[in-house]
Amino acid sequence: MRKRTAKQTKLYRTTALAILRKCGAQVDEATHRMYILETRLGTLRISIWDTSIMCCFDDVARATAELGTSGDFLNPHSGKWNWMGGLNHEEDMADLEQFERGLLALMPESYTPNPDLPLADFH
Repeated sequence: MRKRTAKQTKLYRTTALAILRKCGAQVDEATHRMYILETRLGTLRISIWDTSIMCCFDDVARATAELGTSGDFLNPHSGKWNWMGGLNHEEDMADLEQFERGLLALMPESYTPNPDLPLADFH
């Protein structure tokens, strides 16, 4: 695994924030996790790291029933739905694209993308 440059890390985190903003995630100041997103499977708590995104569903049973445990990164015991990046920056970004597709598939029917929300409220 290659160490990422500061520029690559910034691009990853900025892109991840844009995805969360587009989906309507809210900053979660009450916990150690940074963002909360209401999905059709219930609340998803999200934390962005330098090369990965850590998520956890509050309703583990509901998430497991919908997503199963094959190929969707879901731990059926804890509700963790983590996206660990790759061996280099290009693989990290490809994983982030896959995360976005997966997240968009979980949005409620009433969901409308909102890419114009300001980043000011996001850390």
